[in-house]
Amino acid sequence: MRIILINGIIYCVYGCLVYYGFGNITPFSFTIMFYVVPLVINAIFSAIYISKNKITSGKIVSPILSTINYILLGFISQTSGLWEIFVNKYTVDAEEVNISIASSMITLSQIVFVVFLYFGINYLITTILIKKWSGK
Repeated sequence: MRIILINGIIYCVYGCLVYYGFGNITPFSFTIMFYVVPLVINAIFSAIYISKNKITSGKIVSPILSTINYILLGFISQTSGLWEIFVNKYTVDAEEVNISIASSMITLSQIVFVVFLYFGINYLITTILIKKWSGK
């Protein structure tokens, strides 16, 4: 239970850091902050859960927390206007080149993508760790 609490606290702190830095991010740093860092956090906590023989927790707890974190940050950035500023700053429309960013980060397709990303990668990581540590 203590691990789940620590995992949740890490995501709360991380969410606050992302929110306060959201005004200064680029599309590349957005990708790192919303897709790569949660995968790393998930991998670390999955290893901790598995080392404590909590295999089911290792497969689902951290991806659930990272998905909730993503949805909350998406909702907060949407309602605060930060997302609109980000979209306006990085949408390019020049002659034959058009680079646009979705009008919301919490559309159904984005949430489905995030769920598959977080849970899929975490499942692979936990499977590899279980096989490595069990010696099979």
